[in-house]
Amino acid sequence: MTQIIYFPLSTYLRHALPLFTSLVNVVCAYDPVGYGIPYNHLLFSDYREQLVEQAVQILIVTLEHDGGGLAHRPPSPSSMEDQDSVGPDNLFVNYLSRIHREEDYDFVLKGLARLLVNPLMQTYLPNSTKKIQFHQELLVLFWKLCDFNKVIQ
Repeated sequence: MTQIIYFPLSTYLRHALPLFTSLVNVVCAYDPVGYGIPYNHLLFSDYREQLVEQAVQILIVTLEHDGGGLAHRPPSPSSMEDQDSVGPDNLFVNYLSRIHREEDYDFVLKGLARLLVNPLMQTYLPNSTKKIQFHQELLVLFWKLCDFNKVIQ
């Protein structure tokens, strides 16, 4: 006998995938160097860095959240087996673990690598490129990507 797990029908389920993909796209598409003109970060303000930093933080928080839908019920042995076969309660962890296309991996890994290498970049002109300030959050996000997505391993 299989047990049917009912998920509450709310706007949360409907907006979870677009929110997840938007946050990942905002983070991975950001290029702090911009046009590559030296000292351009001193001439022009970059509002996108704050947006990307907040998107990384939101992704980390949503990947930490335990779901809450079925977590308050006491688990029975049969429901634990069914729950393992369905997948994680957290939709964001579920979406992150299901990234499997090579183009998606390429986009995410190149975007994270570009941002992680940014504080280490050296140029002939001192302080000519903008350095991001959220590299620790990026390391946590990369760790979660490697931890939750088993295809990478």
